[in-house]
Amino acid sequence: MHRVYKFNFHNLNWAITEFGVASNKLQTPPSRHERLHPAESQQHQRKCNVMYELSICLTRIVELVALETPEAFTQNDINMGRLAEILIFLLSRTTTGKEAKNFENLLALDIIALDKITRMAIFSPVAGIIINLHPDKNMYRLAKYIASTGGFQLEIFQYLLNFSWEKAGKDVDEKMKNSVKILADFVQDLQVEMDSLHKKEEEQGTRTEESEESLCSICCSAELDTKFIPCGHRSCNRCIKRHMLNNHKCFFCNAHIESIEQENK
Repeated sequence: MHRVYKFNFHNLNWAITEFGVASNKLQTPPSRHERLHPAESQQHQRKCNVMYELSICLTRIVELVALETPEAFTQNDINMGRLAEILIFLLSRTTTGKEAKNFENLLALDIIALDKITRMAIFSPVAGIIINLHPDKNMYRLAKYIASTGGFQLEIFQYLLNFSWEKAGKDVDEKMKNSVKILADFVQDLQVEMDSLHKKEEEQGTRTEESEESLCSICCSAELDTKFIPCGHRSCNRCIKRHMLNNHKCFFCNAHIESIEQENK
């Protein structure tokens, strides 16, 4: 199961990245010594469409899993962590801010071949993932993972909430209103988590060398709580589990890992 989700996450990450590359090439003015051949321009347009449609399809798969088997995320730290990362990755490139400027400029291009590229197409499955996880009351847990993930910005989720969802249908029915309410609750949970993290940082103040040494050297945020057997090197449980999906050698000494042992805190 881990390998299936890892495959989908990796391919989704690749697809949205390649979409950005093709989009950027369409918008980059040719130098005075070069002219973009019409056939080359059409190739970039086709790539934009293919990569974007692939991104949507892969995101829909994640949405379906969140609907049919939410425990695949809610009962698995690795999958929940990857889900948090991929949601941030998608929204940071399609909502607002520096990373999303490329997407905004693409939408402004007057190219008929790209008219199927819209925010609605990608926002719908992203919102669906959040909404599908809500009934099991695991939404707060997802918010916690997202708020503690590198690259998190509350603004990108506020953008998702404030999007013109009435465009999804002719009428804003009760189901749509309920979905928007769930998104609003989710953004509020993100705010709570963010405030909690900031408060914790303020209480801790300037870290001593001893406290810094207790942090995982991989993510630099979680506490050291798991060690490799037999070498004894330590990291946080989340980083170690992620690492062992692809590699069974120690981060630090390259020794073969026979097992891991989580320390009781």
